[in-house]
Order: sequence, then structure tokens, then C-alpha cells
Amino acid sequence: MHWTGFAHDGQSTLAVGLVTSHSRAAPLIWLGVLQEDIATRRDDDEDACRRRLAETLPAGCRVTFKADRGFGDQKLFACLGEPGFGRVIRFRGKIRVTDATQLFDIAGREISLT
Repeated sequence: MHWTGFAHDGQSTLAVGLVTSHSRAAPLIWLGVLQEDIATRRDDDEDACRRRLAETLPAGCRVTFKADRGFGDQKLFACLGEPGFGRVIRFRGKIRVTDATQLFDIAGREISLT
């Protein structure tokens, strides 16, 4: 899931893509948004794209979301905790990551929260 801004026309695109073994991303779902609306609609737009992806996946298909720190919020984690969804999210090195048992580590080191 990735946001790309186009400053010259005041728009941004949210794309959900399939990342291949060659690290290329093929867009599966995308949504165009006016940049002035992102501040108030960002979470809703991201949720809509995740829901649409879930609706279009074949039964039994597993998805791992690969995202940067901007996508690291509890609402996202709850959504991605649904069957078939996993996540890999990159955080800044000073962020503490916790799970339900309050175990934590400093971001920057790979940890498992399963």
C-alpha cells in the first residue's frame, strides 16, 4: 500500500500492489484523491482499499501488507489481524512496538508479534 503525490495537479494516488520476487509492484487497486482532502479522508480511503482487496481475493489467498511507518497504527493492525492478512511494517529506530502482552522491542530490529 503506497501513497504517491502529484504536486503539479494537486492529486495523490493510493495504490495497493502485488510485489513480485523481483521487487516490482503491479497495481491491483488504486484510488485517486485530491491532496487537500487527504488530511480528513486518509484513514477512510486506506480502509476502503483494504476492504476492496479483501472482497476481490480468491478464497484461501493470503496477503502480507508491506508498508512504511505511516501505516503503523492500531486500527490498521486490527484490520490486518483478520484471517488471511499479515503485515510487515517499517518503523523509525526509536519507536517502541508492543503486543497484547506488552512485550516490546525497539523498531529497527526484526520482531514477531504473532
